[in-house]
Amino acid sequence: MMVATVAQGCLPGKHLGGDFCLGLVVLIMCRVLQGLSAGGEIGAVVAYLMEASPVGSVGMAVSMIGVGGQISGVLASAMVALLHQGLGSELMLVWGWRVPFLISALPSALAIWGRMRIPETDVFLSEVREKMEKQNQQDAHEGLRELLTHYPVVLLIGIGGVCATATMWYAPPFWTLTAVLWQLDPSDTLWVGTSCQLVAIAVTPVAGWFTDRYGAAMTAFVGAIYATLVAFPGYLWLVLDPSLGTAYLAVGFFFGIAQGFTGANINLFCANLFPPRLWCQGMALSYNIGE
Repeated sequence: MMVATVAQGCLPGKHLGGDFCLGLVVLIMCRVLQGLSAGGEIGAVVAYLMEASPVGSVGMAVSMIGVGGQISGVLASAMVALLHQGLGSELMLVWGWRVPFLISALPSALAIWGRMRIPETDVFLSEVREKMEKQNQQDAHEGLRELLTHYPVVLLIGIGGVCATATMWYAPPFWTLTAVLWQLDPSDTLWVGTSCQLVAIAVTPVAGWFTDRYGAAMTAFVGAIYATLVAFPGYLWLVLDPSLGTAYLAVGFFFGIAQGFTGANINLFCANLFPPRLWCQGMALSYNIGE
C-alpha cells in the first residue's frame, strides 16, 4: 500500500510535460494495488482482534479499525485544505496535489515498523505448531473453495453490507462536496468533509460500546435505519440551501453520525457470518468485492 500511495505522487502529468496516458494507466494500477492491499489486510486485522480481545470488548476493539481510518481521513482532508489555502488552485493543480502522496511515506514506514512487532495470538500459534506450511497453503485453497460452495448466500450478505457501508463512508464526505456543494470554495468543502469524519470519530466508540452489549447485527441495523431516515432529508436540505452552514450541519453532523455508527462494526458483522476458521478469508473476500 505504501508503494502504491507514494507512486501516485510521482506520476507523470501534463502540467510537468509528462505522458498523460501513461500517468492514467499507472494511476489505475496503483489504485488497484491499494485496494488489494487494504482488502488483504482487513481480514487478518479483524480476525486478529477477534482472537486477541477479551470477551465483552470485541466490539470496541474492532471499532478502533474505523477510528484509525477516520483519523487518517481527517489528517488527509486537513492537509489538502491547508495546501489549497496556502498554494491556491493553480499551484495545487500543477504540483501541490503530489505533496500528500509523497509525505505519506513517513507514517507508512511507522505503520510497517509497528505491524512487524505485533505478537501472534495463542490461537494462531497453536495451529501453526500442528500443521506444516504446505498443509496451511492447502487449507487456504480449501477455505476459499468452502466459502464459494457452502456459504454463497452468507458471502453475498457480507458483500452487500460492505458495499452499503462504503457508500455511507465515501458519498457524504467526498462525493457530496463536489457534486452538490460545487459552488462553495474547495477549501471550505474540504473542511466540511473533515468535520464529518471528526463527528464519526466521536460516534464510533459509542457504536463499539453498543455492539458489545447488543451485538454487531443490531448495531448494523440501527445504523442502517438512521442512515435511511437522514439521507433524503439531508440531501434535499443541501440542494435547497447549499450554504456553508447547511453543509456543516447536514454533512458534518448528521452524516457524520451515520458514518460513525454504520461503519463502526461492519467488519465484525461480516466476520461473524462465517465460522471462526473462515473469519479472515470471509471478511477479506467480502471487503474486496463489496468495497
